[in-house]
Amino acid sequence: MAVLSIRRNKSKKQRALDAAGTAASAAGKFLKARIAWLAGKKAAKVAAPAVAVGTVAVVAKKRSGGGHQEDPPAQNNAYTPTPAGVA
Repeated sequence: MAVLSIRRNKSKKQRALDAAGTAASAAGKFLKARIAWLAGKKAAKVAAPAVAVGTVAVVAKKRSGGGHQEDPPAQNNAYTPTPAGVA
């Protein structure tokens, strides 16, 4: 049994316009992806030296002993002071 429909076939002009619209949409998506890729590439070029400089600074600080802290005095838990006003 045939499927009844009130839809008609598109004309050649309509099909061509649809194809052009699809192609333009795909080109726009490709262009956006390309721009994002280039931006990421530039960001990586800028970030890599910054990470290296940060790492060198941390290593230099550790080697110079600038990051060494004295151990805090051990706490004596035998006596716990009571806050003022509390009996």
